[in-house]
Amino acid sequence: MASRSARARAKSQLQRRAVEEEDGDDFLEDAGTASDSKAVEVNSSDEEDDYGKDKKTARTKAPATKRTKTSSSAKAKLPLKHKNRQEKNLSLLPTMPLDVLFEILRRLNPMDIVNVARTSKIFRETLTSHGAVTVWKAARERRGAPEPPSDMTEPGWAALLFGNACQNCGAKQVKAVDFMLRRRLCLKCKKSGIFVESRLKKDLRILDKTVFDLVPHTETGPWANNRSNSRFFWKEDVERMLLKVAALEQDVLTGRQDAKAKLHEFKQKQRNIVQDIHSSARQYQQWVKKDDRDRQTDKDTLVERRREAIYDRLREMGHDERDFIRLKFEPELGSTVQLTDRIWKRILPILEPQILQFQEERLAAERATLMDSRRNIMHDLYQTYQRSLVPSQWKYLPRTLDICELEPFAQLIEAPTDVVVTAEDFGNGMKMLLALLSSLSERKLEEFRDVLRVEKTDLSDNAHQPDAVASSPHNPVDPLELATSVFQCEGQCIRYHERCSVIGVEELMTHHCDADYTLFFNRSAMSWNFSLRGAQTASSLVQLAGLDPKTASVSDMDQKDLRFTCRLCKPVQVSANLWMANGYSWRRAVSHAVRYSPHWHRGTRRESPVEGCSWQVLPATVAEEVKSKERIDPKWDAKLWTCGRCSLYMTDLQDRGDIVRHLAAMHATLEPEEPGDLFMFERFSRDFEQKIGYSVPKPES
Repeated sequence: MASRSARARAKSQLQRRAVEEEDGDDFLEDAGTASDSKAVEVNSSDEEDDYGKDKKTARTKAPATKRTKTSSSAKAKLPLKHKNRQEKNLSLLPTMPLDVLFEILRRLNPMDIVNVARTSKIFRETLTSHGAVTVWKAARERRGAPEPPSDMTEPGWAALLFGNACQNCGAKQVKAVDFMLRRRLCLKCKKSGIFVESRLKKDLRILDKTVFDLVPHTETGPWANNRSNSRFFWKEDVERMLLKVAALEQDVLTGRQDAKAKLHEFKQKQRNIVQDIHSSARQYQQWVKKDDRDRQTDKDTLVERRREAIYDRLREMGHDERDFIRLKFEPELGSTVQLTDRIWKRILPILEPQILQFQEERLAAERATLMDSRRNIMHDLYQTYQRSLVPSQWKYLPRTLDICELEPFAQLIEAPTDVVVTAEDFGNGMKMLLALLSSLSERKLEEFRDVLRVEKTDLSDNAHQPDAVASSPHNPVDPLELATSVFQCEGQCIRYHERCSVIGVEELMTHHCDADYTLFFNRSAMSWNFSLRGAQTASSLVQLAGLDPKTASVSDMDQKDLRFTCRLCKPVQVSANLWMANGYSWRRAVSHAVRYSPHWHRGTRRESPVEGCSWQVLPATVAEEVKSKERIDPKWDAKLWTCGRCSLYMTDLQDRGDIVRHLAAMHATLEPEEPGDLFMFERFSRDFEQKIGYSVPKPES
């Protein structure tokens, strides 16, 4: 119950201060706890100039009653530990001469002195005595803090400026001080104790509103961080002032001598105090901000000093600065504690594994950069070779990355790091480049044929069978040229464009996703899959075109040049009386079927998956409408055009109009034709940018 009685005593003290104006030292008590609850009582009736020199202390509590020893307690008793002779404590400080004690304390920070004063009653009384003012003043001046206001003591000013606890409830880590209220308050206490003037006038039934002029107020309410035109008061200040004014007014009513003059003098004094508080608050706040900046600067200096000390030791161990510089944000490098041999021994096992990992990453990055520089050499040589060819052949050339994987180029690019590789080293390989390109093309086509041979298709009766077609003596068509041989690229091209199908040798040999402009972003090889759904769709389209899926080639379907529509897709209303459906070439129709999930079709969510799209051949007039819209699609305006007569724009593609003007000016070609005079240089086929549609009647609901 000791703590409860202590709280009761603290509460009674607060109530007494409501009617008595004191310059007490309650700043030394933690909120809600009496300062002498754990203090050592001191006989201080005869106070001497050298306070604390000949004082005797006495315990406030009786010795604890001895308990009967039991066997269980005897077994549980732990062996006593010998007290460390170097253990530090403050037990000898009260026995020191006062001048020595003050000389020690004045070298501490102000808040450290406050904490010392809270340790015991003897320190409390010593440090709040008149003779200790020089201690507080010296500590304050060392910190560069402003002098305390006239209505505050040095100890109270130190607690206000340098404390970090709420002065109302004791909550920790409360740094902001409201100098207009002269309090450090947590958010919870602000909300419960600070009220706007109109609210207090109503709650406290204040008839004379001039009483508010006698109480310090703030311009920042508890619910906001910005200044306001309203006045906010600490409720206890107002209540205390009401009691003081009421007591003085009662003296006037009872006719005490000079009561009116005392009341007037008191009010004038309070107004002056309030005015001084408000006029000096900005100055104090500016000092706090400056002090925070200075402390942060000092902290940064200490951190930098420790960091450089760690770096120096790592350099002595032979570590590369490029590796350990990445430790900058490691907590051990953010401490302000001076680096010692003991600390270094502790933190080295923490830092060194990270440094070794950073070294490994750095060497790997340097190796990658070196190999990229060698690829750049090959890229420049390869472009020089490309310019020697007819421009229409460019689209068949593989990527630089693919060339770099061929021998002897791969051996040069992957040479050890200490080997210097120049353009001359690639000379022998460049002489073999034509043969290497031919071999690479044949190998690529053979890989596609292998995919067809091992792919176990599950098509309907009218679907093609690659093995049978390839071995049929009556069908000379290359299996890769069949309209039903549909492949799908899983490379990076799907990032720049919707997934599409690749059909026929022409598209297979000219599809180069991850082209040269993505050389250093993705070095993975292209991945191809046979598309069963695409093959099924192509088989249906071939039959609708009146051809045999087992023998119909890509060129046969291109010559038909039909347009199809998907009957699973719902028409889209584009205006009040206009509905549109999409039209597709046979290649785009295959891509449409591959692109959409069996559960989801354009505009339709299906609970059960569908087997495939249901296709219909569009009439000639409607097909011509679709083709006319294909010719004016914005896709053709892209800067993907180059001249077919020279290599000027090989690496600087332009729009079609620029190439047409170039042909007229440089090659005297006024009516250019595609693809001989100019062509779109796509590294992989892109779909149209707009939906290619045709008008249809309003669908039945």
